[in-house]
Amino acid sequence: MEYEIILNDRPINWTFGAMKKFERDCKNILRRMDIKPAANHTGYMLAKYSKIAEVMEAAVSAATGLSSVEGKKGEPSEASQAIDAYLQDGGTLENLQRGMYEAFLEKNDPSIIPPWLEEISRNEEAVKISQEKEALRVEIARLELENDRKKLAELSGKQSTA
Repeated sequence: MEYEIILNDRPINWTFGAMKKFERDCKNILRRMDIKPAANHTGYMLAKYSKIAEVMEAAVSAATGLSSVEGKKGEPSEASQAIDAYLQDGGTLENLQRGMYEAFLEKNDPSIIPPWLEEISRNEEAVKISQEKEALRVEIARLELENDRKKLAELSGKQSTA
């Protein structure tokens, strides 16, 4: 797997029970937020809502077996602590989201993984191209400004000698 992730020594494992737990928990989270998802299945919810911290925590809890219940004194849940540890070790939320989704695809339909990875690669390349084009536009504008300043200086010099 491209984005294989281990949290607190536990791999992400989307069993049928994990999917049921995640769907139930995610629906409750979204309901509290007045969000009505267009579909109620694990893949859709992971793809659409895993950027919401509570949804990611619910996904980690379901797929690893770590608790998502906060401590009595407001301590972070085991799942939340595992996410924090992953981030402190240099992981990113983007890679965690991709790892959760890829692990789901591995169980749901592994044949979708190669085109999904290709789409990610194309999107990343498109972002790089866009950033490079923007940098070139800025450089061109800077050069035009520099050229205009030289012309202005030349005109000012000719007017003072006339």
